[in-house]
Amino acid sequence: MRRTSMYDRISEQRLAREALEKQQADQALAEAEALALAPVVVPVVPMTESPSSFNFGGFNFAFPACFSIQNLTLTLDQNGEPVEVSVRRRTVSEQQTLELLFDEAIAALRQSHPQMRIIRKRECLLAGSPALALDYRFNVGHSDHHGRLVAGLVPHAGGIAPQWLSIGCKVDPNSEALSQWLLQFDQMLDGLAGV
Repeated sequence: MRRTSMYDRISEQRLAREALEKQQADQALAEAEALALAPVVVPVVPMTESPSSFNFGGFNFAFPACFSIQNLTLTLDQNGEPVEVSVRRRTVSEQQTLELLFDEAIAALRQSHPQMRIIRKRECLLAGSPALALDYRFNVGHSDHHGRLVAGLVPHAGGIAPQWLSIGCKVDPNSEALSQWLLQFDQMLDGLAGV
């Protein structure tokens, strides 16, 4: 029986070690790819009947517990550029579908803005619940404006019928000061689910 040289044994050990390292690296890569492809689970956050309030310039307007805000329209200002934000909620019946309610919301927008042009309609999440988003353009005088509407059926923690929650914004898309607004708007909505 012929004995292998010390250099051959060292080389075999090195090759075995490199093969093991490559196998471990391939396995780690496969696990990382599987995690990247796995859907991110966003928790569904139900609405609650907590007292309504809003903060305005450091003042907190807290309403008595027997009142709830159903419709809120705000004009925000960023470096002198206005952004209109609206939040609406209403109780809907179990038979009303997301698509039907969203089509009604689009019809209401068309009444306000007959020249409205739809850019994109897509599925998304709102507070962890299935929702739809609409990007559209419309004119205010002679200037072009951009609107985004995100709406969905959100469960209610008290067990009552689902709530139609719609959140929209309207901006001047040509304003440099508002170039990041739609990203900020989406991040604000992601915050509703604690994302």
